[in-house]
Amino acid sequence: MNKRALVYLALTSATLGGAYLYMQIKLAGQSSPDPHAHSPDNHAQSRPSISVRGGQLLTEAVRLQIKLGQSAHLLVFTDQDDTLVLEGTSMQATLQAGKTNAIELKPESPGLYDLVIQDTGLAVGQINVITK
Repeated sequence: MNKRALVYLALTSATLGGAYLYMQIKLAGQSSPDPHAHSPDNHAQSRPSISVRGGQLLTEAVRLQIKLGQSAHLLVFTDQDDTLVLEGTSMQATLQAGKTNAIELKPESPGLYDLVIQDTGLAVGQINVITK
């Protein structure tokens, strides 16, 4: 390998490493807690989590599939007091600002339901309820 290629490789590695460290420092400076730190039970690692800051979804939208009769469990962190709504049902959950909220929803009929943050209308995921 020639010297120029090694220099470009080193510069690229340093740039990517610097970008990674910058994002870690930037995220560490935010007051967002670990979504698993305050979970009420030992199954927190298997719960999908959602983070919303400034009305924007910071994580990927959640896609859950459950059987009819089961509950969907997820963790939601938001920087504003709000409400998580399961559209197409009367189910909703209050979200406290600055905390990781453990949410449990149990739809009573099969179908595909959207999870939406009420005040902003932000879609944060879906729950697909299938028959047994």
